[in-house]
Amino acid sequence: MIDLAIPYDEKGGLPPALKGHLVAIEQHIKVLKGFAVKINVGKANEEDTIKAKWHKCFHDETPNTPCAPEVEI
Repeated sequence: MIDLAIPYDEKGGLPPALKGHLVAIEQHIKVLKGFAVKINVGKANEEDTIKAKWHKCFHDETPNTPCAPEVEI
């Protein structure tokens, strides 16, 4: 699990240099998901270890609002 808070710039967007990195990381994650497997399939302790999602968080804003829905990568 990776948890990152990436701030928007003063115009409300991501810095241009960062956008390219985020696109590349998302592409790499999609490739990695292709190699991932579930752990203990069919058992009581089965784990879904083939998931990668992101969402926009608003916890630092006033008023505090709920996070945006998760989006599958």
